[in-house]
Amino acid sequence: NKMVQPFWGYIVLYIGKENFEVVPMDEKTYITREVHEEFARRIDDENTRQNRRISALEENAKEIHGLTVSVERMAVNMENMLAAIERQGTLIEKQSNRIDKMEQEPADSYKQIKMLVITTIVSAIAGGFASQLISLL
Repeated sequence: NKMVQPFWGYIVLYIGKENFEVVPMDEKTYITREVHEEFARRIDDENTRQNRRISALEENAKEIHGLTVSVERMAVNMENMLAAIERQGTLIEKQSNRIDKMEQEPADSYKQIKMLVITTIVSAIAGGFASQLISLL
């Protein structure tokens, strides 16, 4: 099984994978149909093998593209979720402040009533002392 490949005025005869013989080409040097067909068959086999590899690479590229699109979508969704969480945090903080103010209202009212009662009692005592002083004079 010899494979022939022309090369700058020479014919390179490939015998096996690593052995070859270089023969000068002249008008009397011809290759047989059998040698040509073997060469053509090997070229076709190589083309078929390369086409399979290219198909596999194209499929891998499609899968990688699909993953890239999915990761992009996930990133956008995560950004949207982060923004929503930040808005929720702001709303919760505002509501917490409102609840704190509402809880302070009764305490503030109690303090005002307590001060009013103390003021009234002190005023009554002061008024009693003042009337006692006036009656003594």
